[in-house]
Amino acid sequence: MKNFKVVGKPLPRLDGPDSVTGRAIYTVDVALPEMLHIKLFRSDLPHAKIRRLDVSRARALNGVAAVLTADDVPAKRFGFGVQDEQLLAADKVRYVGDVIAAVAAVDETTAEQALDLIECDYAELPAALTLAEALSENAPLVHEQLSSYRLNTVLARDWHPVFGTNIAHQTSFAKGDIDKGLADADEIFDDTFRSQQVQHCSLEPHAVVAEWNGDRLTVWTSTQKVFLVRSGLADLFDLPEDKIRVIGSKVGA
Repeated sequence: MKNFKVVGKPLPRLDGPDSVTGRAIYTVDVALPEMLHIKLFRSDLPHAKIRRLDVSRARALNGVAAVLTADDVPAKRFGFGVQDEQLLAADKVRYVGDVIAAVAAVDETTAEQALDLIECDYAELPAALTLAEALSENAPLVHEQLSSYRLNTVLARDWHPVFGTNIAHQTSFAKGDIDKGLADADEIFDDTFRSQQVQHCSLEPHAVVAEWNGDRLTVWTSTQKVFLVRSGLADLFDLPEDKIRVIGSKVGA
């Protein structure tokens, strides 16, 4: 058998030493001059209307540079499949953890303190808490206006939401004469298969660092899809793609 130099040989990972010695640079390690730190105010309910949101005390806290709500950001929706996401929830929250407000402060501690000063009153709505409930005929809809949402221009061809339901994507495929194949088969097995969600459990927490420099935006983030992130940012903020640079930082995998 021919001896190969690479194939079948134990080779050290080029990024291994930096990862195990702490020299590797993750997104959370990026520090810029006068950088502000952002913390997010999230919903603790799965489905509710926002009746009142008061951020005045948070804005008045010393060290807070800004507190943003849906009134302060573009209303345009975004997303990698169906564009059903909002930067900040406007009229209602749709899951536990839905982001309602963002606080930018001189440090993380101040930002956390500001979150405690935000007041939000909800009118709780019916919620589907299991997969079976979400797929049932009379399930409360997460997105009542799903049919009016745009599809991501990159993935639109391969994304098929089912309007009037909670199904964001449904697909099927067939090859050859299916009816003939079933008729000629000695045995037919019919079943339903379900797979769990996948969490990669990367070492790095989710983080983003962004910098405006003139008319250019640079973003450091833990992603494998730098060009997809760039196109999404360009669409969301109405910027030319050549004015945006996305740097994929290490994710600790």
